[in-house]
Amino acid sequence: RHWDLTGRESLAELIGRIVLHILRWRAVASIDPAIVPRPSLHREHVRRLLDFGVWSWMRQAAELLVMRSYEPILSAFVGLEITGQFFAGRRLATVSAEAIVPLSAVLFPLSSELDAQGRGRALRQTLLQTTKVAFLVALPLCLLLALGADAIQTNWLGNRAPLAVPVMQAFSLVFLVVAVALPAESMLLGLGYARLLAWTNLLLGVLTLGLGVALIPVLGSVGLAYGALVGVLVVHLGIHLPLAAKRCGVPLAQLVRTYRLNLWPSSSPRGGKARGHETGALPRAGGRAGRRCWWS
Repeated sequence: RHWDLTGRESLAELIGRIVLHILRWRAVASIDPAIVPRPSLHREHVRRLLDFGVWSWMRQAAELLVMRSYEPILSAFVGLEITGQFFAGRRLATVSAEAIVPLSAVLFPLSSELDAQGRGRALRQTLLQTTKVAFLVALPLCLLLALGADAIQTNWLGNRAPLAVPVMQAFSLVFLVVAVALPAESMLLGLGYARLLAWTNLLLGVLTLGLGVALIPVLGSVGLAYGALVGVLVVHLGIHLPLAAKRCGVPLAQLVRTYRLNLWPSSSPRGGKARGHETGALPRAGGRAGRRCWWS
């Protein structure tokens, strides 16, 4: 079989690159043989890697199963029309959690590296700062969705899904909790708690679907959203956050204080006297109070 010019050129480039890498490794080995890794079978590491992969897959499968089970279960109780409105409200409310996903993806390898290097202080600061950032990013989005659910439904959906409003409001709280706990969950995964996260995600699914199915006949489609809210409160706030705080050496009270927003400046700002502030002190104190409004 005859190759065309492109095939021969690609083969020649592949052979040239292989030869180039072999010569590079031989040069490095001649300088310091200890630099060149010698392949060997590390049975314990392979076993731990496979164990982590299996439990991580189970964790993701449990999470995916819950997310894909809302509409099929709901359709068996209330029909397709109400199920469509439920789906619209739930999807619109996912914005707050999706905004934190890129941050949580970075924390998985970062927490593993910090723990392997024994950098406990950096691990604690990472948990505190990322949790604070997640809260500050997700909270305004949650408030926007909860308070403006009716206007969003009217303008975006043309007032064709009025039942999506309470669903959107309930799921905005659900995804606020999810967003706040995502850094802790990612760090727990990086610290080797894949098995625990798999079981807690399974517990989350049981609570969400069990309570939701029980509440649907009473509250309608929003009952499934309330079941999800109870599930994330129990699993994320009751298990993931306290465990991450304990594992990283952060007192739970200190972690809870990261959610505090100092919306009111101090009665006696720094930089001025208790009585008769000097000229120019008030603007500086006000500026500091404004910066502390969100970050303290």
